Formats: sequence, C-alpha cells, structure tokens
Amino acid sequence: MAQYRRRPSAPRASRLDPFKAQAVRLLETHSYSAQQIFQRLREAGFDGGYTIVKDYVRKVRPPRREAFLKLSFAPAECAQLDWGLCRSRHRPHYAENRNAPSIFRSLLFGAPLIRF
Repeated sequence: MAQYRRRPSAPRASRLDPFKAQAVRLLETHSYSAQQIFQRLREAGFDGGYTIVKDYVRKVRPPRREAFLKLSFAPAECAQLDWGLCRSRHRPHYAENRNAPSIFRSLLFGAPLIRF
C-alpha cells in the first residue's frame, strides 16, 4: 500500500516582501514595536495585515541587551560607604534614650562577600 506524501508547496511572494527592507531599517534605528512598524508600513502603502508584520518583526528583531552594567573589582580596589538614620520606634527597648535616632554605617568592599 502506498503511503500519502505531502507535496511541498511552491514558495509564494508575500505582500510584505517589498517592505521587509524598510522594516529592518526601522528596527536598526530604533526599537519600535511591531504595531509601530505596521503603522509606518501602512503609511508607506503596505496593504497587508498586522499578523504578518508581527511575525516578521519577531523573526528579525535584534536580540535585547542587558539593561545594566556588571562591575567587578579586585579586592581593595573599590569600597562603598553608606550612612543611615534609624528613628526611635526601631530602637531596642534597652537603649538609653529611646527618642534619639540611631546613626548607622555600612561599608561594602568591591570584592564579593567581604562586608564589615
């Protein structure tokens, strides 16, 4: 018995094909959303739907970079000193003057896991 084999379909032209280069240029200049790119392509004469633009943008969008900078220092190369104030309601019951604020400090060295 012969098995059914699906015939590969011939590649077709998409309505988005003439506008793909413009969509890539927009993504390279700014991190536009798919909706914003769709609106700009509509202004340029694109008459296709939003879903095809969204799928294409998802495929060609450059990967996102981390939004923060990781710093690393050798021991004794960097230190951070912070001061703070603690009001009386947080003071222990055995403190001499419970109405006076407590002043504290925090010293953090740049090497990992070294705190004083």
